[in-house]
Amino acid sequence: MAPNKPWADEPFKLIPTPLFTQGPDEAVDQYVIVASQMAIAHNTMIRALNSIYLQAPHVKPEDYKDFIGYSQCWYQMITNHHRGEEDRLFPQIEERTEKGLMEVNVEQHHAFEAGVEAYNTYLQSLLATSTASFSGPELVSIIDSFAPALTTHLADEIPFLLSLRRYGDSLPLEKLVTAEFNKAGRGAIRTEGGHMFFVNLDRGYEGGLWKDFPAIPVSFVYE
Repeated sequence: MAPNKPWADEPFKLIPTPLFTQGPDEAVDQYVIVASQMAIAHNTMIRALNSIYLQAPHVKPEDYKDFIGYSQCWYQMITNHHRGEEDRLFPQIEERTEKGLMEVNVEQHHAFEAGVEAYNTYLQSLLATSTASFSGPELVSIIDSFAPALTTHLADEIPFLLSLRRYGDSLPLEKLVTAEFNKAGRGAIRTEGGHMFFVNLDRGYEGGLWKDFPAIPVSFVYE
């Protein structure tokens, strides 16, 4: 293996941020900021999934238990993210726009939910019986069953957020998303899923444009 092999950047493709890809003369408004920050959040989930997918076939028996635990952290991260969207963020956006606006995103969630749950069920079954039964190829096969729908959704949500620009200043999108990130962060920062988020952040992505994201309030540390 080459020392510079981008292990966590494939096979599932990372999402370029609108802030990075747009022209220098284009406006940077709240919609560009929110869509870009969401892309960075989604990329942490993709990197983590890539790391699991690529390493699963090569894990040694003595590391099975730890790897299963690591893989469970991804499940916590992805489910907490989408639960927060469906329970809090999406309804708040619809209150300020129109009912049913976010339904296309919820439907995309449903498209991969069964596969993600099968992933968790497999990991839980190993912990309940014997981690020695872990099969890297089997875990990869389960990921293959839902990854196309998941990664399509993670990418599609970025232009969708940009499309909300038609609501202008009547939709305080940046305020709503920042509040959701903070609320989710408070709940996750001391959990394994929260740790996985920070482990899979790449502060050098897009030339270090996102090296200070996310900002962590001091209150998170000292609560």
